[in-house]
Amino acid sequence: MNNFIYNLIGLNYSIKNRLKLIILISCFLLAGFSFLISMANVYKYGGVDLRNRVVGARLFLKGMNPYIVPAKPPEDERFLDPSQRYPGHSRVSVSPPILLFYGIFAKIHYMVQRVIWAIMDWIAIITSLFLLLKSAGSEKVRYYLICFCLLFFCCGYFWLLHVERGQCYIYLAFLLSLAFFWKINTNNRFLAASP
Repeated sequence: MNNFIYNLIGLNYSIKNRLKLIILISCFLLAGFSFLISMANVYKYGGVDLRNRVVGARLFLKGMNPYIVPAKPPEDERFLDPSQRYPGHSRVSVSPPILLFYGIFAKIHYMVQRVIWAIMDWIAIITSLFLLLKSAGSEKVRYYLICFCLLFFCCGYFWLLHVERGQCYIYLAFLLSLAFFWKINTNNRFLAASP
């Protein structure tokens, strides 16, 4: 099993330096602990950045304007944003195609959406890291890259806040990692958008 994990991340199984091995294992354990903390935060807090997009998608699919909050609030709580205190412009700041993407989950209960979104965030950051590791040149670079990313990104306060708020910026990083991986491994200039 250990050999499979080492091959998956592109490292040699026989790391001679015990300290390097302990540091690598510690980084993975801290990232796992960070995952547990982020899931606890998802259950504890409201995810204000996700809520306005979900409400906007629900209003959009119902044929209502998601960018304007009516003076009389809707009776169905699925269309209410607790952070929106006054009628007028809503907090929705994404375009209609993005609202349609959020509409995929519109009929699901909000708490279930929060958990799905948090897991999708973690999958996106791990996949981005995996793509960058596969694109890295030497084993030494891969070792330092994985330790750095696990310790400073996956365990960082900004990442925990990103997951808890329900933000979507990790998907931009994922797309950049995918383009970088594609460019490194093929000569296709179109997908990677490079000269």
